[in-house]
This record gives sequence, structure tokens and C-alpha cells, in this order.
Amino acid sequence: MVTSLSTKLRVALLTAVLSGGLLSACAPRQTEVLLRVRHGAPPAMPMHRALLKVASILEERSRGRIHLVVEAGLSLPYQIDEMLKGSDEISMSGMGSLSDYYPPLGALEAPYMFRDIDHFYHTVETPFWRSLVTEVERRSGLHVIDMWHQGVRQVTLRDQAARSPAEFGTIKLRVPPSQMYVECARVLGALPTTMNINDVRTAIRAGTVDGQENPLPTIEAMHFHDVCSYLVLTNHSITPIMPIVSAAFWRTLSERDRLLITEAFHEGGRYNRQIVEEEERELIHEFEQSGMIVIRPDLRLFRDRAEKVWRRYREVWGDSLVARIQAVR
Repeated sequence: MVTSLSTKLRVALLTAVLSGGLLSACAPRQTEVLLRVRHGAPPAMPMHRALLKVASILEERSRGRIHLVVEAGLSLPYQIDEMLKGSDEISMSGMGSLSDYYPPLGALEAPYMFRDIDHFYHTVETPFWRSLVTEVERRSGLHVIDMWHQGVRQVTLRDQAARSPAEFGTIKLRVPPSQMYVECARVLGALPTTMNINDVRTAIRAGTVDGQENPLPTIEAMHFHDVCSYLVLTNHSITPIMPIVSAAFWRTLSERDRLLITEAFHEGGRYNRQIVEEEERELIHEFEQSGMIVIRPDLRLFRDRAEKVWRRYREVWGDSLVARIQAVR
């Protein structure tokens, strides 16, 4: 009787294996992952389009298991404090927010810190950069997934041309409420005025400020070119933006999922760079065709002033940080 039952059991087990039923039952269940990115940029911005590409890549490569929900154009509270509690939110964070947690990051938004966009990306590819973001995670509890950029910052002016620090001397220039952007305005020679971006067009129309500075795709998306007659190609700063997530939440994901997410953001970052640079080239031409006067000043007049800012912040950033960034080729 026992032999008979054992035989029946072996047959049932063999049948289950051959049909795939037992293998399916024993296989580890794949956990679904839901991620969210909410940001304040308009949907037309390159960053938003690149985030949608990241979402598409994750859906495809995880076979629908990893979902990234992307929402644009929102007025958001301070997200980082909430993220540190372990939420599944990914924030597209600028240096102004992150430098509150790790002050040396402020150097990345300093005036003329990068020679050009290639210098920016070569810096991101160095072991020095990887050691920097490791230190960010250790000190802040935030994991940096990647480094993107939103474009090179330029100036638009309502009705007054400026080609030198002397000519900028009487210009009230709107900048974001970040110390490094205030420093950028001062390097240009302008009078910095901090203001929420949604109030800028009205302020320019009213004469509260004489102009503003932003990457060209942002200028176009926010219609600042509609209220300004001059575009001054100052190239004074590159706007870094980093997808970051709570390190505590990041550690709850499997190694495989962390790799999938990182690779998707790397690809999204390359796509973001491509469309930002394409738009920058096209927008200069379009703005000129629409009647804006495009000014290409001698940037050496501003770069020399920027080095004084670097020296003033040496104690905040560390003695070697600027030198290491400038040494990247």
C-alpha cells in the first residue's frame, strides 16, 4: 500500500514538472515596482519628454513590472524631506536643493565652472564624480541615479542691450532663489532679483525687472522671448538636474531592479541631452528670425570675474574641488 501511494505521488510530481506547474509554483514571484516623478516643468520641456522615455524603457525591459508615473507642471512642496522618509518618489533635483545637504555640490552651478557641455559630461564620467555622489548619499541619505542637464543658461532683456559687465551694471536681472544664480548675475555685472519663475513674464512686462536668465528651452517654454527684445548668449552656467531617490527606498529594491532603473535613466539622460542641444541650436535661429536681436559678447570679460567667486567659496567647496573640475579634459 505504501509502495502504491509512493508510486502515485512520484507520477503526480513528474506530471506537474513536465507541465510546468511545479516550476511555476516554486519560482520566486517578481514584485511589481511603482515609482513616481512629479516636477514643475511644462510638458513641452525636454526633461519631461526624456522622463516619458525612461518610463517606456522600464515598462518594456521589465515586461510591465516596473512602472514610472510622470507628472509635469505641478506646484510642489519641498520634496526631499518627504523622500528621506523612504517614499518611492524620484525627484528631479537641482543643485540648489541638494547643496543644502552637501554644500560642495553648489560648485556645479557656479558661473563658468564648465567650459562647455562636453566638459560637463566628461566630469560626470570621472571616478571623482562617482566619489562625490557616494559622499552625497553617505551624508544626506539620498541616492543619485544620474546627472542630466537642462541647457546652457542665457540672458533675455526687455529693451536694453548689454555686452559687458559695465553695460549690465544698471540691469535688474531675475534669477532663481539660489545663491549660485545670484552670483551668476553679479559676475555678469547685473543687479540680481530673486523671483518665482511663474511671475517673471508679468514682472518683465511691468518693468519690475529688466530681464531674466534661463536655458533656451525654458525661455521658449515659458514664453520669455515674447516679452524681450534681446537675447544675450552669455553661456554663464549649465543647469544640472539629477534624478534622486531615498537611499533607504533604493536599498529595498533588488539588485536587478536597481540596475534596470539606472540604465533606463542613463538612456533617458542621453536622449535629454540630444533634444536639449538640438533645441538650443534651433531656438537661437528661431528667436533671431522672429525679430529678437542676438548678442554674442566676449565671454572672457565675464570668465575672469567668475574666478573671484570660485576663490570666495573655497572653504565651502573644499580647496581641491574647483581644481579637479577644471582639470577634466
